[in-house]
This record gives sequence, structure tokens and C-alpha cells, in this order.
Amino acid sequence: MRTLVALFKKFDTNADSRLDRHEVQWVLKQNGQNLTPSEFERVFKFFDKNGDGLVCTCEFIAGIRGELNSVRAACVSDAWSRIAPKGEILANDFANAFDYTSHPEISNGTRSKASVLEELMDAVDMNKDGMISSEEFVDFYTNVSVYYKDDDSFIKAVHKAWGLY
Repeated sequence: MRTLVALFKKFDTNADSRLDRHEVQWVLKQNGQNLTPSEFERVFKFFDKNGDGLVCTCEFIAGIRGELNSVRAACVSDAWSRIAPKGEILANDFANAFDYTSHPEISNGTRSKASVLEELMDAVDMNKDGMISSEEFVDFYTNVSVYYKDDDSFIKAVHKAWGLY
């Protein structure tokens, strides 16, 4: 996802965190896409979910990554209800609930618990308010979902990460 954000920023020529029609056309042309006007309109409307004539970072990423399927969404929802039954959780409590032994780079000794925690919090607490919401949790797992080839491996990873066996 960081690579996608970096790509987005590269083409955001006026640095307003949104791509206008001209910037989206430039992105497509730079990537070898020579679309007809009607093809471009379909692509642009696909990304411009709110119809404001601009594609913000969130719309761009959501368009690329897609959504969780129903099996994965149910797994994430169940995990969240068990981690944060009140609907949100302090970042420190969230970090304490994470089973660090589930992270392969900790178990093989190549990363420290502190570095994994920093990366996790950076990826999950998107608004940096010290609270983790269900929306942030779902966004995190939607982002990482693409790394799992099937639902079973995704579910096992979520359960292991939070000690939910």
C-alpha cells in the first residue's frame, strides 16, 4: 500500500492529495494506457466513488485493493468484536493484544518487537489519534488481505495474530 501511495503522490502534481482528470490521464499514459474518451470516463468513474471529479488517496487505494470477501470480512469482524468489544480500543491496549510471536521476523530473530509494533501502529492507527477504530482495523486487514492466497491462510493469520484459536 505504501508503494501505491508513493505512486499516487508522484502523479499528484499540485500536491493536494487528490488527482484531477488531467493527472489521472497522465498516470494512465505514463503506464502505457491509451484509452478512448469513453474508456477513460469508465476508469475515472470507477475510482471517483463520491463523484466530485477528483480521486483522493483513499478512493485510489480502495479502487486498487478492492474489498474483503464475505469470509474474510466475517473473520475480521469476529476478531474485532473479541479484541475491542466496546467498539474502539486504545492503541496501547491494541498493541498489548497483538501476539508478537505470530510475526515471522520476530520468531526468526530478524526484527525486534519494538520495530514490529511501530510498523503495526503506523499501518493501523491511520489518523494517529491513539485509538484504534473498527474502520481502521478493517482497512488494515483489507490492505494486507492481498498477501494471502486463500481464505484459510488469511483466517489462520488473523487468529494467530490475536491469539484467537
